Amino acid sequence: MLRRAEKLPVAPDTEIHRGDMLNIHRPEPAVSHVAALDGNVARPTLNTNFFALGLAIFAGALLGLALTSPVGGLRIVPGS
Repeated sequence: MLRRAEKLPVAPDTEIHRGDMLNIHRPEPAVSHVAALDGNVARPTLNTNFFALGLAIFAGALLGLALTSPVGGLRIVPGS
């Protein structure tokens, strides 16, 4: 059980507050039953948005080329 990214011990007297995250490792019907009581299911995803990733790499490369520092007679570019 997590509350504000801090692990809490699970005990019979532990109170569950709004925003707490419970990790339940059970079959799908059991998880749906618990979520129906009062909560949402946050399922992990393995999908990657490759367009956004490629765009970020491209923008970072352009920014790196724009940030040059002359040292003596050399042009220093981040990543070189």
